[in-house]
Amino acid sequence: MDDDHAARADHGGKKQRALWRALRYSWIDGWSGHVGEPWDEEWSTEVLQSAPFTYLNWLTAESHFGGRLAILAHIESGLYIEPGLSSNEGELLVPDASLESLPTGLVERLELHLESGSGYCVEVLLTIAGRPLLIVAGDVVEGQVRWLDEELLVFEQPSDAARVPWRDPRDFHVLEID
Repeated sequence: MDDDHAARADHGGKKQRALWRALRYSWIDGWSGHVGEPWDEEWSTEVLQSAPFTYLNWLTAESHFGGRLAILAHIESGLYIEPGLSSNEGELLVPDASLESLPTGLVERLELHLESGSGYCVEVLLTIAGRPLLIVAGDVVEGQVRWLDEELLVFEQPSDAARVPWRDPRDFHVLEID
């Protein structure tokens, strides 16, 4: 296992669960992120134009109580949180988009959707001030929407995820964080 993958090895482990748990009952003042571009723009542009999700490389939650945290995805181990504004490789994450349509306020509910096979967190369903928000580790490649990939697909209406023509079926179990 290389150092880069070893750094991510805890994505389903105690450290990550503690970071997700810290997000529960926190206060989100705002969101920002980096808008992604698929590597195969020609084939995926049409899919993204009609997609019911926002396509991001990463997302940051900002709170005057707890600072900032970044939500990122890795193709082999799903969603993970990094405190602050840098990835686990030390790369500085500079947002290029303020995501004002995403809900702000108290995180009232948090569910981790863990892939059935690996147990990695592949989706997070938040309820913030009564509004749901679904964050999925995924991508759009060759005109197809893929689940468990290295980008973020952010759904302001989680029910829209059921209508997406996923290349592979979403297979997870729910862990509600109290």
